[in-house]
Amino acid sequence: MKRKNKDINNNPVMVSQNIPIKRKRHKKNFFQKRYKEIIILGSILVFFLFSILHSENTILLNAQKDITTETAESYIFTNSEYVDLNESTSIKYTVKEGQKVGANTILSKTYKIKTNKYIDDAISVIDWRLKNDSYENRDVFFKDLNKLEEEISNVENNYNQAKSTNNTTKMNEYSTELTKLKSQKEMMQKSMKYIFADDETLKKLKEELKSKMSSDEKDLTISNLNFSFTGNIYFSRTGYEEVLNTNVMAALDSDYIDYLKNFKPESTSEDKSIIKIVNNQCAYVCAVVNKDTYVEGEEEAKEYNASVKKNHDLKTDGDYYDYLLTRVDILITYPTIKFEDNEGKTDEGYLINSLDYGEDKKILVICLKDEFSHLINVDKTKLDIHTNEVTVYKIPKKAIIEKDGKTYVYAVTDGNLKELVEVKIYSEEFRTVLLKPSENPDLKENMEIISNPT
Repeated sequence: MKRKNKDINNNPVMVSQNIPIKRKRHKKNFFQKRYKEIIILGSILVFFLFSILHSENTILLNAQKDITTETAESYIFTNSEYVDLNESTSIKYTVKEGQKVGANTILSKTYKIKTNKYIDDAISVIDWRLKNDSYENRDVFFKDLNKLEEEISNVENNYNQAKSTNNTTKMNEYSTELTKLKSQKEMMQKSMKYIFADDETLKKLKEELKSKMSSDEKDLTISNLNFSFTGNIYFSRTGYEEVLNTNVMAALDSDYIDYLKNFKPESTSEDKSIIKIVNNQCAYVCAVVNKDTYVEGEEEAKEYNASVKKNHDLKTDGDYYDYLLTRVDILITYPTIKFEDNEGKTDEGYLINSLDYGEDKKILVICLKDEFSHLINVDKTKLDIHTNEVTVYKIPKKAIIEKDGKTYVYAVTDGNLKELVEVKIYSEEFRTVLLKPSENPDLKENMEIISNPT
């Protein structure tokens, strides 16, 4: 519809009334003209958001130690000797417990040895050995010692039965027999140091001891107490000195571990003036672990064991252990193994043997040399054995690409390009894959790997 208006000169003019329609067309024309630009901008925005949400992340390869541990009941064998000064009053020592002492280190400025008792004791052991048959090897010796242990146990049981029925006659009979057997056991254990000595050597040692006898007072030294070696000094016993002595390593087998598990040491509460010396040159750790536990170096140690025995004509494990201590050049070629005590202190020794123990356990025999001061007076304890310690790259499991039966990762090249690199997996954890650098020479330290390839 149109209406007439007049212009400035009062002339009639036709005016349209569809002005709003023109505005709508103006807006429509704007979107029509810009729709391509809007689509492009929208696409860029969507791509940007997609890139943020789906970008490929990378990690840098860094070699690190991966340690597998198992807590093991462990028995520590050391070479130790002790004497009881039988003093009721305390002695003022000039050395501290655990300190290393020499043969002639003065242990007390105020206490003097006024007796030849310790020399007499040593002579009596040699006399006992001269009266009894010599042993050709440790195995025979320990078989006899085990028989003696069984006899003592049987007599103790008989004594307890007699006591339960108040049979005084039988109690006295068994008590006398028990005293005799225990004295024999003590002499056997003390004579262990002379196990292979012939009569001529024993007689010579006896004369040397006699020459040391004197009515004069002597300084309190481990030499004058007739110890066989120097080492670290202690003023108490644990009760395991005889059964966890390196001298009995030849008897180590499943039966002996069973014996140690059930062993109850005699009370040491009455000890008032003990002096004990522990040799600080060598110790053995025997750790009981699960049979199916993988232990790095175990197979190598078994092979060395067989080779050394064959090449050096060693008939028994006892001979083998003794020989290794005389040939440190051979010992240091064995695989090493680490372990931690309950205070987190780490030690390292040589894995020299592995023995089956029952149906589901095995015994790892570890030789320690020189540095084990915090274990030197420990007997039965729990240790965390480092059963496997390996250098690896750790990467997310999702970084692995499987293709044609092989495994790969994407490495980022210098030109920021992706390169497919074949890898060999060492082991897998929950969300992590472990790769040994030695088995993956194409992987390098600080190489950039795509952790979430698309």
